Amino acid sequence: LTFGVIDRLEFVGFVIEHVPVMLMPDDALLFETSRGEFPVPMVIGLHLIKQFRVDLDYAARRIALTRADFRGAGRDPEQNLFVARGRLFARASINRYGWYEMLFDTGSEPTMLTSGGVVRAKLAASGKFYPKTLYGLGKSQAAWARVDSVTIGLSEYAVRFQNLVVKEDDGALEDGILGNSFLQNFRVS
Repeated sequence: LTFGVIDRLEFVGFVIEHVPVMLMPDDALLFETSRGEFPVPMVIGLHLIKQFRVDLDYAARRIALTRADFRGAGRDPEQNLFVARGRLFARASINRYGWYEMLFDTGSEPTMLTSGGVVRAKLAASGKFYPKTLYGLGKSQAAWARVDSVTIGLSEYAVRFQNLVVKEDDGALEDGILGNSFLQNFRVS
C-alpha cells in the first residue's frame, strides 16, 4: 500500500480538501463474480462517510449523502448504529434475542457470524466447512464453518438465513458482519 493526500476531492456536490487516501494495485480491488470480473475503482472510507448522513437504497444501487455537522451533542440514544475503533457497527438480534455487536459492511462481505458470536448466541455451528470460496479485499481467501436456520435482526426488521457462514473469531469483528446478503433486502437510512 501507498499512502497519500489528495489536495482537492469533489464528491457528491461537495469539495473536500486535504483528503488522506490509501492507494492499492488495481488487481487488489478486482473481484471474481458469477457474471465475470468486477473491478472496484475506489472505496470510500469511514473517515469520509462519517461526515455525512447516509441514505442507502441497496436494491436500486443508489446512495444519497447529506453533509451533516456532527460537532454538536452526541448521537441519538435510540440509534443502534455506532462507530467503534474507526469502524461502523450495529446492534443486531440473533434469533430474536440480543443485542450483538456486528460490523455494518455495505461492501462485498456476506452476512456472517464469528465463532465468538455463535458461542454468545448459544448456536450450534457445523463442524464441516461451508463449500463456498469467498474473496475479500486484496483477494484474501478463507475457509468457513456454518450455522443453519438463523435469523438476524436490525431494529424491527429481520432476515432468516438457511445457512450462514461462521468466521473463526479474530477479535476484530465482535459477533459478526451485517453484509450484502442482509442489506440487499432493505433501503437503509
